[in-house]
Amino acid sequence: CGGFLDADVNIQAIVSAWAGGWFMSTKNLTNVDIRYVKRNLEVVGKHCRTHRGEPLMTAIQANWR
Repeated sequence: CGGFLDADVNIQAIVSAWAGGWFMSTKNLTNVDIRYVKRNLEVVGKHCRTHRGEPLMTAIQANWR
């Protein structure tokens, strides 16, 4: 989480888009709704601010919708 928060905002956006695709694939869905990517970027970022030592994928799995 800490590395994600310290990354440039453009890198955060790329990682969030990738995570959206990964998360949707775990549900056998083929489309990524960009509205949810933005929402999830904000939610995961908020979670990471209070859990900087947590692995990013753990935060994504716990908070991505």
